[in-house]
Amino acid sequence: MAEKVDAAFVESKMKEGVPVLNVLERDKYEAMHIPGSYSAPVEGPAFDEAVQRLAPDKEKPIIVHCTSLTCQASPKAAAKLEALGYKRVYDYKAGIQDWQGLGKPIEGTARPSEAAQDKGVERPGRPARGQTREHEQWEASPMPRSEKVPPPV
Repeated sequence: MAEKVDAAFVESKMKEGVPVLNVLERDKYEAMHIPGSYSAPVEGPAFDEAVQRLAPDKEKPIIVHCTSLTCQASPKAAAKLEALGYKRVYDYKAGIQDWQGLGKPIEGTARPSEAAQDKGVERPGRPARGQTREHEQWEASPMPRSEKVPPPV
């Protein structure tokens, strides 16, 4: 059975080069993921092959994670890895919600406020951080941006 680990463990192992697999669907990975992690959807048809390409040595550690403590994707992925013969499987069960809640960096198309509000649920069609519609309108505006407006008299 995979050992449950916390964010500090994940962070330290990533520095050592241990692969971290985000086992959620690809669109959720693209919306928000731990920098340096790999997308390997546990429900995907090529999960086994993808994992074996990313981590061919089954004696070395490998970490899986999903969204939160209520998500069942990482325990399922951990069980699959153990069935494939991986000996040192770790499950960061608290996942991306915990990572973000600790103030650690995330990457993806979801803005931090949306990600926190949605608790890891992807919102398709949202622009990347700093690329809101208001930002685009401001950039397209013919108004000069450096002029100071005098205070009312």
